[in-house]
Amino acid sequence: MSLMDNPHFARIHAHICGDGHIYVEKGDRGKRYIIEYTNKPIELISSFARDVYNVLMISPTIIYSSKKHVYIARVKSRYLYYTLRRLGANNSKLWRAQAFIRKSPNILINWISAFIDDEGHIDKQKYRIIINSVNYYGLLDIQKMLRKISIDSRIYNYGETWGFYRLVISRKLTYAIYITFWIFIIKLRKGL
Repeated sequence: MSLMDNPHFARIHAHICGDGHIYVEKGDRGKRYIIEYTNKPIELISSFARDVYNVLMISPTIIYSSKKHVYIARVKSRYLYYTLRRLGANNSKLWRAQAFIRKSPNILINWISAFIDDEGHIDKQKYRIIINSVNYYGLLDIQKMLRKISIDSRIYNYGETWGFYRLVISRKLTYAIYITFWIFIIKLRKGL
């Protein structure tokens, strides 16, 4: 199975586009290629760590930042760093998901659900999923993925007023269940 057809890698890419970053650390021993993913729920960090292990056979280091009240999963891998960078996993304004648009529905659902875990929220009054981002072209990539799995969405421009764009996914809860991202379930259970 190629890396691009691996659901674990699709989720890693989406998490880095959402709440992660990649960078190079220069030290006495040379360069270190770092991939970091930051989030509050330990369940998301653990899921990311399992995905990294399934792709690289390396377990990320997980730490808790009491200052920021978040968990951080960190792994060193030149191979993963350059692969993610080549595929457009970058900072908030520049990330892209073009490489995944033509993949199978299983890969698309894994990518979308991981990204929504990080950047999406539920509008319970209108039964829809909302993703806010400063990256218009990244949202266009997601919209193309959603179309491929027959899910309607729309992008709104709040750039001039608030400095971001909003992708709204369907008004029917069945679509949210179809995507099955589990933070949605956690939020429903907690009544958020």
